[in-house]
Amino acid sequence: MRFLGSEGKVNVRKLSEEVAVDLGAELIGEAVVFTIGAATLIAEYVRAMAAAERKEEEKEKAFAELKSTVQELGLLVEKQDAQLRSLQRFNGSIHTELKNKGIDIRTDL
Repeated sequence: MRFLGSEGKVNVRKLSEEVAVDLGAELIGEAVVFTIGAATLIAEYVRAMAAAERKEEEKEKAFAELKSTVQELGLLVEKQDAQLRSLQRFNGSIHTELKNKGIDIRTDL
């Protein structure tokens, strides 16, 4: 007990039974209040972490859906580009065929 400044035995008065019961009851009451408060804090922390995790999962899901949509749109653009090139070749062949037959058409539309 040297670190508390006591160098020997300390005489402690005996408590009466009534005072001891009161102090014990107060100690138990404080312990119950502390335990309830700590349990509430832990429960709130767990709830907040679960909500944050749910929110993160929703963001990841939305991002995956957007990524999928962008990929689908990219494929659609490639398909339409191929169709456009095919139509341009077809248009060029028709234009050449008509020119060979002596039919002149306007191309500046």
